[in-house]
Amino acid sequence: MYRRSIWDDNPKYKTGRKNLSPDLVSLIDTIQSVESAKKNTPPIPLKNLIEMAEQKNNLPEPSKITIDQFEKVLDTFCCYGAGVKTTIAIVARLSDGKYPPIDKKNISGLCKKGVITTSDGTSLNGNSHGLIAKIYVEKVLPEWRRELEKGKLPKEIDGEWARAE
Repeated sequence: MYRRSIWDDNPKYKTGRKNLSPDLVSLIDTIQSVESAKKNTPPIPLKNLIEMAEQKNNLPEPSKITIDQFEKVLDTFCCYGAGVKTTIAIVARLSDGKYPPIDKKNISGLCKKGVITTSDGTSLNGNSHGLIAKIYVEKVLPEWRRELEKGKLPKEIDGEWARAE
């Protein structure tokens, strides 16, 4: 089943494998190339997925992250198939919800709540890692952390922001 929430795992994507042979990795690369061509949308290459997974433990603590550090996270994680919003969603899941995801719906909700300006929202929908990092670290992340401190779950906050509650 196709899932729409980043907070829900889809069992269809569980490989159950611990080690992949070079031949199998090569076949996966080929399959991803076919998938990209047929769907006209790029999947994240396996090598980048592995790099992202390996960086999980290197994510800075959200309470201490600087704008420059978050910009480096974006520079490290963004790749073919993973733009800024996908990258931030991956960081959100890898951090077990310590970082908030951003997408068009919750950017709109944050504007309606007065957390960010419409200009900030436009910037968050853009590609400037430096500007996105500044708004994210100075405005979005502190609001997310305040909501977590109230005992809310990441999925709950994400939904509230998307609905502009």
